[in-house]
This record gives sequence, C-alpha cells and structure tokens, in this order.
Amino acid sequence: MRFVSATAFALLVTTLLWSLCGCEHDALRSGMDELEPRRAVTHATFVVEALEDAHWAVLEDEHAHALQVPRPWLPAHVREGDVLTVEVTPSDDGAVQGVVFAIDAVATDARRRAIEERWERLPRAPSGDLDL
Repeated sequence: MRFVSATAFALLVTTLLWSLCGCEHDALRSGMDELEPRRAVTHATFVVEALEDAHWAVLEDEHAHALQVPRPWLPAHVREGDVLTVEVTPSDDGAVQGVVFAIDAVATDARRRAIEERWERLPRAPSGDLDL
C-alpha cells in the first residue's frame, strides 16, 4: 500500500478530477492567462478500506491505490466498505475551495450485495463427522 499526505491527496484529487472531466483550461498549462471559473466535479469514487482510529481513514480508488485522509473529512457515520464520492469545489482563481466526501448509498448497497453473492457461491466444507 502507498500512503499520501492529506495535502498531496487534495492536489491529486483536484488534478485527477479536472483532467478526467475535461475541465482543464489552457491557462492552467501556460500560467499566463487568467483562469475562468470552474465548476464542481464529482467523478471520483473511493471505498473506505479501513478506519484506523479517530484521526485517520484509508481509502482505496478503482486502481487499488490506498490514500490516507483525516477522518474528520469523512461523513460522521461512515463505515468500512462504504463507497464515497468526492466533490472538489474550485474557487474563482482556480485554487481548491473545498473537498467534500459523501456516501453513495446505492453504490454501497450494490457492492455489499455483490460481496454477499460471491460469499454464497464459495464451496462449503462437508457437514457432519469426517473420517481421517
């Protein structure tokens, strides 16, 4: 597992989301022109891999990269296995104004059902006494 700091995570998520949704402006590359206001994007999802203590949580993206984030960033009732969406809100000057995590209840339920179905398909040990 690879861990990154919270600051690096915010920068990573912002860059990733803006590039995935085509929100990157040419001024971002050149650094010369004024940036136009950006809209909030919600294209990234993470799964809560572990809630280590009251201060940190480990999230995993679809590429199995583990990210350690401060637990207060997450919703108060988050549990391990929950699917989170990330919304990055940019300010008018292009900087990050906020990063908001929200639980995707539909995706979480679908993920849990898929895991339960896989569990049920696993071969079971024979019942009763065994002769060795």
